[in-house]
Amino acid sequence: MAGFWAGFGPQFTQDVNKIRDDIRKTNMSRRDHLRTNAPRLVADAEEGAEEVLTKINRMVAMGIDKRALLGVYKKGDVFSINELYDELEARPNIKPDRLRMISETAADWAGDADIDIKEAIYRSFNLYHDPDAAPDESDRGNIIQAIMTGGLSDDDYLDEAYVGAYTGRDINRLMGGRAKNTGSGSVDLSEQLGPKPLSSAREAQNRADLFALFKESASVSYLPLAFVSLKVSRTISVSRSDS
Repeated sequence: MAGFWAGFGPQFTQDVNKIRDDIRKTNMSRRDHLRTNAPRLVADAEEGAEEVLTKINRMVAMGIDKRALLGVYKKGDVFSINELYDELEARPNIKPDRLRMISETAADWAGDADIDIKEAIYRSFNLYHDPDAAPDESDRGNIIQAIMTGGLSDDDYLDEAYVGAYTGRDINRLMGGRAKNTGSGSVDLSEQLGPKPLSSAREAQNRADLFALFKESASVSYLPLAFVSLKVSRTISVSRSDS
């Protein structure tokens, strides 16, 4: 190969060697960056996914069918899972028949989806290995470029695994944030949930308002009687003093 490049002159040979050296240095720097940051990125994403799964497990324990929760996710994404959990938390005394209504309604939203709820949530947080994430052969340049770079590519480091099976391409996808569920919309389970109970602060205020209204009503009702009693009492007192 050295004889091949010699035919292009010494300067060209130096340029080719510099290109290869630059690619090696750049890839080494990017590898170091991924090795340093990939574990934290994966851990943060897993923490977010597990938080949602914890809420799902609690709702299942309440009596919500797991497939119904898959339907909630499919129709309204992770946001609707969190929202439903908050609504149920605000109704600690929700009746079992309402939970059955929620399960029946939301299970229909799952349709024929053949995916485990945990896998669905993990994928929504981009926590999966995509073996087909490598670039197309057409993106690798022409044969002359391949010869000049010695087969090196400025993104070769992306095909290496950094955390478990997650490659650099998986980590780059994860850096993009949580993936929105395609085709998801809004979820409305208000009819099945029923009215939300009043907060303790609102109940206390209602009691205070009712008591104030009662006092006002009592004052208006008994004022004339009190006035008459006072007048009669004074009349009797005067009569006795005259006698």
